[in-house]
Amino acid sequence: MNRLIRAFAGLILSLTITSAASAEPGFQSISLLFSETWTGNAYHLTYDVTGSEGMPIDVSVGGGARFNLVEPFLFDSGVLTVDPRLVIGARRYLLYQSGWVVPTQVETSLGEDENLQAGFGSARVLTFSVVAPVGLEFGLGEKAALTVGFSPTLVFRIRAGDADFLNDVSDLNAMYPFFYGRLRWLRPELHLAGRFDISEYLAFAVRATSSISILDLADATLPWWDQLQVGATFELNATPPLSGLFRGPDDPDT
Repeated sequence: MNRLIRAFAGLILSLTITSAASAEPGFQSISLLFSETWTGNAYHLTYDVTGSEGMPIDVSVGGGARFNLVEPFLFDSGVLTVDPRLVIGARRYLLYQSGWVVPTQVETSLGEDENLQAGFGSARVLTFSVVAPVGLEFGLGEKAALTVGFSPTLVFRIRAGDADFLNDVSDLNAMYPFFYGRLRWLRPELHLAGRFDISEYLAFAVRATSSISILDLADATLPWWDQLQVGATFELNATPPLSGLFRGPDDPDT
């Protein structure tokens, strides 16, 4: 497994060095985004427990920027791009006495594990995802493009109040070893995005993503799709000067 981690780190480093060495950075636009993400939760199927939400779908919002690194790249309509962004979401999590943490609802804030023991409690958790997909963009005419990308996404989770607990709220600190153990803070992510230009200054994009926790995938305790995430994102891309968003097609440039 250490070899897998080193190989993955080497791949990311190679991509970074290669891009930096050949890049011709060019800022393109700022991005605002809205996402919905489904997370696989097999724990409630593998064990007879209560409180574990089987089909968690979470909403998140964020913002970032789009840059062209190399243009053209590989062929005339190809562009090497990077889209760094910060995505923020919130969801309630339940901590079982086994140390396992699962998505839950406020109505099942304590739950029971397979041994009929009530959980330590639950709380709202904020999730901050640092995403930087490096992609290959294919031009589809003058007004559209398709991008295939990869991001070594980093995920940080912080407990943020609204806690319900069995004994003491400090018991919920045991969520952190779960969130940051087994490299769950590193989620390699695949991106497929279609971008459509509305004007010179405004475009929108529809993006599909999928990510997995590598070490959870290698753990045969739960089905392979546990912790798998699949998301859909709607993005607005605005190119400065933002005054151009309100300029009519016949208005002279200023």
